Amino acid sequence: MKEDFKSLVILLLAILFYRVYILYNFLYDFYFDEAYYWFWSKHFDFGYYSKPPMIAWVIKLFTSVCGDSEFCIKLPSAILYFLSSVFIYFSAVNLYDRRVAFFASLIFFTLPSVFLSSIIIATDSVFLFFWSLALYLFIKVLKKDRAYLWVLLGVSIGFGLLSKYTMIFFPIGALIYLAFKRRDIFRNKNFYISSVLAFLIFLPNLWWNFKHGFITFLHTKDNADIHGNLFHLNTLFEFWGSQFGVFGAVFFPVLLYLLFWFKRFYKDGRYFLLFWFTAPLFFTISLLSYISRAHANWSAPVFVGASILVSWFLVDRNYKKLLYFGIALNILLGVSVYHFDFFIKKANLTLNSKNDPYKKVRGWEKTALMIQNVIKNYDLNLIFDNRMDMSEMVYYLKPNPMNAFFWNPSKKIENYFAMIDDLNSHKGENFIFVSSKKRDNLKNYFKEVKFLKKVEYKIHKDYIRVYYIYLVRGFKGY
Repeated sequence: MKEDFKSLVILLLAILFYRVYILYNFLYDFYFDEAYYWFWSKHFDFGYYSKPPMIAWVIKLFTSVCGDSEFCIKLPSAILYFLSSVFIYFSAVNLYDRRVAFFASLIFFTLPSVFLSSIIIATDSVFLFFWSLALYLFIKVLKKDRAYLWVLLGVSIGFGLLSKYTMIFFPIGALIYLAFKRRDIFRNKNFYISSVLAFLIFLPNLWWNFKHGFITFLHTKDNADIHGNLFHLNTLFEFWGSQFGVFGAVFFPVLLYLLFWFKRFYKDGRYFLLFWFTAPLFFTISLLSYISRAHANWSAPVFVGASILVSWFLVDRNYKKLLYFGIALNILLGVSVYHFDFFIKKANLTLNSKNDPYKKVRGWEKTALMIQNVIKNYDLNLIFDNRMDMSEMVYYLKPNPMNAFFWNPSKKIENYFAMIDDLNSHKGENFIFVSSKKRDNLKNYFKEVKFLKKVEYKIHKDYIRVYYIYLVRGFKGY
């Protein structure tokens, strides 16, 4: 196959259609964050407890067109990763040539992390789309000083910030590059128009945070978990080890070489540009993993520029076989992720809580049906005491209990459910209380408590989902 744009699009579309097919025939239920984001989408706002609003807006856009099925809610991820790969191609073409661009786009689209993320509706798919678009536009404005390109760049950065706050590393990388290589840009009025536009787009979320005590920023800080016993080499190595699974066993070592041996390549202006959209975030997350912890996906935007860097290095040195091997290995891993149950069945293995990575996304719909059978004769609002349970049940219980409440006697705001309603304003009312643990103290809060049923759904022999369901009358307040 020729290494040109037409051939690339055919390959990307083939992979995209395969992923859409997998989504349409998906064996698993929502991960609780997916259901959580879907719930957000039903309450339009400029911010939410733990994330900026773009993920909810995208879900709202798609569900307005094709409904609230799991397929429709997840579909944006697959499409946005496809578009991100296309923009990576155009970025690489503008920096290098079609061969480098072909492999850069293919590397990114076949990353194990992209395989997995393409069937999950999460912030990264939306965020990486705007990061990829912004990188392409930044490269373009360096070549052609066109007002409309600067405007689009500002919009893409602004929308990126509304997708995930990690987008701040994009303008940081751009400013560092410009300070070294293109100081003339700082005399260009379009640069300032673009910057102001990005800020204005992000401003509604800043205002929302101001009104809510900057709760999203505080959650982001708490998520880093920088307290207590700090500085661990093992957590740094765990993070780097996870990147072999995220970026691939072949390509991640190449990336490390390119980042650590900066002095060998920095005179190449194209490398220098991509370095500042790759290294600052990678080393920041690495440092954070050493100080405290870091999740594998926190480095996700690194791999936009990294895909181009790795492709350039391997193409330039004619390591074509290594390129194909790395891509094939990543595809094999991605396919095994999609068909995990099939391979387990063929291997005649028994799943349990320790060897099943999908245990947390199994059986939610069936569990909800069991709960529904218990509560169907009661026309009462529900109370949950766990964010994960509430997220899943608000989606899978039919009809969707949008008026459910989160049990919060401590009055701490630790999730979106606790933000939007205060059960204390519903004193005297009756509810159905659903909890994954026995609730012996409910009589302290309600005039009457009646235990209805214990619901059990077995995922594996050693992994059983259990709920206790109570009819509670006359809420007395916290």
